[in-house]
Amino acid sequence: MKDIFLWSEKVFPCETAITDALGNSWSFEQLNNFSRSVCESYAKLAAIRKGDRVGWLSLEASAPLLSLSFGVRKMGAVPVIMNSRSSAERIAWMINNVGMKVLAYSAECRGLLERVQAIGLPSVKQYIAIGESANIPGEVLLADIYTEFSNAKEPEVKISPEELCFISYTSGTTGRPKPVIHLEEEWTWTAQMMAHVLGLTHKDVTLVGMPPSFVGWAHVTCASLRVGAKQSAFRFEARRFLDTMAREKGTHALLSPTLVRMLYSERQKQPGAWITDSLRVCAFGGEPVTADVHSKFEEMFPNVARLTSLGATEGILLHSGVGNSYIIDHVGAIGKPLPGVTVELRDEDTGDVISESGKRGVLYARGPGISAGIWNDAKATAENFPEGWWRTGDMLERDESGYFIFAGRSDHMFKSGNIKVYSEDVEAKLKMHPAVLDAVVVAVSDSTFGFVPFAFIRHSSVVEVEEMEGWWLENSFERYIRPRHWKLWGESSFPMVTDVKIDRRTLASMAEELVKEGAA
Repeated sequence: MKDIFLWSEKVFPCETAITDALGNSWSFEQLNNFSRSVCESYAKLAAIRKGDRVGWLSLEASAPLLSLSFGVRKMGAVPVIMNSRSSAERIAWMINNVGMKVLAYSAECRGLLERVQAIGLPSVKQYIAIGESANIPGEVLLADIYTEFSNAKEPEVKISPEELCFISYTSGTTGRPKPVIHLEEEWTWTAQMMAHVLGLTHKDVTLVGMPPSFVGWAHVTCASLRVGAKQSAFRFEARRFLDTMAREKGTHALLSPTLVRMLYSERQKQPGAWITDSLRVCAFGGEPVTADVHSKFEEMFPNVARLTSLGATEGILLHSGVGNSYIIDHVGAIGKPLPGVTVELRDEDTGDVISESGKRGVLYARGPGISAGIWNDAKATAENFPEGWWRTGDMLERDESGYFIFAGRSDHMFKSGNIKVYSEDVEAKLKMHPAVLDAVVVAVSDSTFGFVPFAFIRHSSVVEVEEMEGWWLENSFERYIRPRHWKLWGESSFPMVTDVKIDRRTLASMAEELVKEGAA
């Protein structure tokens, strides 16, 4: 990453590297200079050395955040990505778990920081206010850093390929977040491969609407740096995305199906208000692409090449490639393994490798771009990366053409009356109802069957439980996987872990309480 920063400065010094919603517009030379300033402040004010961990609390990607995070790879410091939407208790644990020494924060996270501090952060030696000060002892304003260390020199630090590049916590939807480690060599490969599969060049503009607590932000940010492409950073809101795309003439974006639905709803309010001709490539991730998302996306962006992919905090595995017509005709197809990546589907009960098409199995992977393990936890590394393979937890099938199809998560599977039920299967059927905007299915305890499906439904018009149950039976869907309990949510959003991931853990707890109270 140090070399990538220096290369971009040398080849494209005056070209715009990043713009943001704060009004910043930095060239690659400015980005490198600001990063050098931060590195010198880390060294002189907080005694940060190579290998020390630094992190941030922010809901919005920005130019300053880039200099505070991946920019400090110049001195060998290790950025730590963590979810700023987590509880104060969980954030404090994540900071203390890796022994973070510097913690930056943006204005919207001031209250959160105070709650986290009250729990105790013994390892943090310096706080950096990206914007307005919270008057914390030992705090430094980022603007003052840029002024005081404006003539900082490039740190004389050598970084080898096998060294730690950054740590990214998982969302922790099924338990405590895992601090996943990425090494320099595999992350550099990931940035190069992302740029390749997205077809990025130095003339392109990447729309970076992902929060900086999401590894997708790191993917598109580092891929843009790798080729000298401009990136425009902002906090995702449907109107802001459309406005930014039109103003910056964005060419590339990373979206989830949930975000596509939000964009479509906003655009329907003012059809034709935004020119979408500049957007050339869009990658999908985060959740399966359904038929309704495909049609909405084509209506909004008829000239865009859509890509599908499968990845996680631990790495990117599958991709469909730019302009692949196969995924248009086969909506559920995710893609094939990236070059150099080896994958296997294994039976979740026996562990046997599945070779035939159409049979569901747990996805295992190994190769370049995949995490080296879990920070400072040999046991967790052995459990999640057995014998050099990463057990993803994703359930997939392979079709006759060799394309992989997402079939759920192993941790979303439960048995009801000794029959396996996959939440994503039930959700896919529920989303076929014309009034359903989104659906989440979780397991709740049942005295007869052990567990049964509980369905949360977001809907655009008035629906009744009796109507939903009748619709299910009329469509001859499997009776044994039908929801036995319902919560009609209305149009408001489900609770989210990140801007692209629904908080299933909270919904599961809510479902159990509703069943106990007899309210569902």
